Amino acid sequence: MRCGKRSTISMEGPLREVPNVECHGGLISLRDAKGVVRRTFDFSELRFGRRLAEALARFFSSKYGSLAIETQSIAWRSCRNFAKAIATPDGRAIQRLPKDGILKLSDSLRELGLKPKVAQARVNICVQLVEWCLRNEPLVVAKGAITMVPTLYERLPQQSRPAVPEKVVKGVLAACYKDIEETEARLGLGRRLLKDGVQPGDDDQALALDQLFKATRGKIPRRTGLSHHLASLVDAAGGLREITTYLRITASQVFPFYLAILAQTGANPMSLRKLERSCVSRHPLVSHLERIIWDKPRAGKEQYVDFPTGKAWSAPSLVRRLIDLNDALKKSAHRSDREYLFLFQKAGVSTASIPSWGTIHDLLNKFIVKHGLANFDLAGFRTHVGKAHHLAAGSIEAAKERLNHVEVRTTAGYTPLDDRAAAHDRKIIAFQGRLLREARGEQPRWKTGGESKKGTGHETLFGFRCGDPYEGRAPGSIAGKLCLQFSQCATCPGAIIPLDNVRVVAKLLATAKYLEATGVRAKKEGWWARYCEVYEPTRRILGEELLPAVSDAVLAKAEKFISLEILPHLE
Repeated sequence: MRCGKRSTISMEGPLREVPNVECHGGLISLRDAKGVVRRTFDFSELRFGRRLAEALARFFSSKYGSLAIETQSIAWRSCRNFAKAIATPDGRAIQRLPKDGILKLSDSLRELGLKPKVAQARVNICVQLVEWCLRNEPLVVAKGAITMVPTLYERLPQQSRPAVPEKVVKGVLAACYKDIEETEARLGLGRRLLKDGVQPGDDDQALALDQLFKATRGKIPRRTGLSHHLASLVDAAGGLREITTYLRITASQVFPFYLAILAQTGANPMSLRKLERSCVSRHPLVSHLERIIWDKPRAGKEQYVDFPTGKAWSAPSLVRRLIDLNDALKKSAHRSDREYLFLFQKAGVSTASIPSWGTIHDLLNKFIVKHGLANFDLAGFRTHVGKAHHLAAGSIEAAKERLNHVEVRTTAGYTPLDDRAAAHDRKIIAFQGRLLREARGEQPRWKTGGESKKGTGHETLFGFRCGDPYEGRAPGSIAGKLCLQFSQCATCPGAIIPLDNVRVVAKLLATAKYLEATGVRAKKEGWWARYCEVYEPTRRILGEELLPAVSDAVLAKAEKFISLEILPHLE
């Protein structure tokens, strides 16, 4: 095998079990609990001499043998890069690691055009390799070998992650939906042919597939050992790869489902790869919503996104449609993979699995070329979702909640506060003008349906004063029509709350006490979860943010004007 060529690696191995690592010479075998070899790495295939290959295999098995597939794959690619960089001109086996091996690797990676962060990680792995050999097998390393990490790849200041443009997102989703419909049609035809045979009006492709399925009893034949008759049927049906797409879902057919769900959820691409089949659940409180739930190990917490029910192309619907297509593959998958959603099976392979991270990137490149799309990165969908929510809500808190972040500063890496600086400045100026008019006693003019009328303002159910009830700020409201969401004014960006007005503070105090009493009643009557969802945010804002800012003198006067009788019975 030529130096630098991909070696034999089975990527369908267990993801949750620590494998049994065996090292024979330069060959590493990773076995599962049943003793079946799941992955192999052969250093002798990289043109290393016998003793050097054995040393490198020992390093790899001890350092990476029990780690995740992705980590093993990165380390193996680094070793391949190293072997190619220090290969001898005449192709002879490498007996000792050269003195300047790390520098040659750095130059080689720079020529490949890798991103600085990726190149630096590969250099670091090979530096560890050389240091391990110096300690444990010094005879396979040239004297004075360089083990210092080159500083060719400097860390750049953290910048906002590039987002996939809105136009590209729409193009990607349209292409995904087109491919999904084609996949469903192909597998539907295959199922029908197996069950009922050809029907009037079927084309030549269906006739050829029907003849082949009858000859092979619905199984996909192997190319080797085919009779002349079967070989002609296979060719007439389009070849083994084409035939497979009618009988079981392949990686290229699974990928549009993965990409569409990724674009809709804004999930971390690597975490979404291991989305489970049971990921869809009903919303705990709202009957017309359902959510997709997945794990993000790095964050150490559950991630979720809500979607409306009854939408054919929503992410939960895509999950159900994919399960219908690949449900039969569960029994042929390794037990550690059976509960994952994106199961597929390659032609000529008996085991079903989920795409590896490298396979996903290969499929992405083919998808972009196939549909003539602008180049984009998978992680850019997460940035797109964060920016869209930041822009729509006018608050980075909305993006933080949508991306399931704990800290706002994490969200700022996706959608910085600077993105909304101009809008924030306009908002501050607008409110400064309103406060100035309030101080002067001027009356605002409300616009309603193209007309304007004077008034002293509008007070809502719980005592808030609305800046413009016809502006259409609240979610679901329409510009030019009166907003009726009076109970949600505590979180409305248009609410104006003069905390030195005794009458207003009295209503706020009455509301806070009334909501506390309602919470006690909700626990007794069994609708506490709904209370927490609908009313608790208002009570918390009143008790933790607004009332503590009121002076003692105003509070004392406001207490005399409290009247709980003006508030209606909730629920």
